[in-house]
Amino acid sequence: MARQKRKPSDGGGNEWLNTYADMVTLLLCFFILLFTMSSVDAEKWQALLRTFQNSGETNQVVVVPGDDGDEKAGNTETPGDLTFLKEEIEKTILESGFEGDVEFVGNESIVFIRFSNNLLFDGDSAVLKSNTINFLNAIGTSFKAYEDDILFIRINGHTAEVSDRLNVVSDRRLSTDRANAVLMYLEDIKQIEPRKLIAMGYGKNYPLAPNVDEVGRARNRRVEILVMSIDFENNEESNLFQILSGEFDINYYNQFLNE
Repeated sequence: MARQKRKPSDGGGNEWLNTYADMVTLLLCFFILLFTMSSVDAEKWQALLRTFQNSGETNQVVVVPGDDGDEKAGNTETPGDLTFLKEEIEKTILESGFEGDVEFVGNESIVFIRFSNNLLFDGDSAVLKSNTINFLNAIGTSFKAYEDDILFIRINGHTAEVSDRLNVVSDRRLSTDRANAVLMYLEDIKQIEPRKLIAMGYGKNYPLAPNVDEVGRARNRRVEILVMSIDFENNEESNLFQILSGEFDINYYNQFLNE
């Protein structure tokens, strides 16, 4: 019996070319995607990741035109970021001429200011000094500008222990009155939301230096302001206790900010 000849298929036996072409196209798309991701601005990419990770927050990523007309991904100012507040206050301190009497640290989550000795008040007085009121006013203006990013502003008053004078003023009351004087200025004059303001007087109970001489006592007389961001997170109970207890050691904050 004669062998029957096989008829050639309609595709001419080249069906594999379609599959091969599809695979090449997918590989090309894959490498284009990799190249695109490698050229994305790292900071903007992190902002995009935070947007998805913090779905409960109001972070936004928008598309804005670049200088060359291309559209580039850019993030708006992040709610709760105190970086610009830190920069404004740092500038205010330098321009005031009081930098020798003020200690200051800050980052995107906290801003800490320490007014030393009698910068804001005369001895045994809780009345704000007229020659430094403009300085406090400038700082309050910055607080007001970033009020929506602030969780709270805590003002702490501290005094020095003096046992050799006749008319002893209550150190607890004096430190509380001074903290409240700053608070009331921020509330009444700068119109900052009262619920964001906290004042505490610690008296002589948290000294920074021994009270054996005037140098140490001057170091201990101080008013401190701690500003906390609305997105501040701290899971370490010991650190949180230090923040809220009044133990505002400048070295502790420097260490904390560098972590």
